[in-house]
Amino acid sequence: MTAAPLRVRDATLADAEQIAAVHVDSWRETYSTMLPSRVLDGNTLARREHMWRAILAAQPVLGATAVVVDEEKIVGFAFAAGSGHPDARRNAAPVRDLHLFSLYVLEDAHRRGAGTALLERVLGTGPAQLWVLRENTGARRFYERRGFAEDGVTFTDPDLDGAVELRMVR
Repeated sequence: MTAAPLRVRDATLADAEQIAAVHVDSWRETYSTMLPSRVLDGNTLARREHMWRAILAAQPVLGATAVVVDEEKIVGFAFAAGSGHPDARRNAAPVRDLHLFSLYVLEDAHRRGAGTALLERVLGTGPAQLWVLRENTGARRFYERRGFAEDGVTFTDPDLDGAVELRMVR
């Protein structure tokens, strides 16, 4: 039996609660072996829901936010915006105008095209940059297959207990 096709659409304010749940759950699925439990425990549903409500309600719109839906349940999301924000800059001047801030898909929806569809929805195929954990080799390979390459810039993230992030650009 094949899984039903996933549907990608722009996010709305009404999606904030489900996006927050995916954000928290995907962090736990992805980073449980890469980050200390203290960091994961601080990534609470209430905190993420507040963040996503603010992003999705902002006027003017802060960037592009898309969700991928399996039947009626959001199973992934992505957010991209201008690279002027400190979370995009880190310790280096941006090299692209567009920055991918978030792309998370629940494990059950992996390898069904969700990540690629989300990436294309929020970035298109043009130049962009992003940060990825050095230890997250799966994500690094995913981005490499979509034209991104490490540019040699790193950031040691104090908010992630000193985890090292690599900048990737295309």
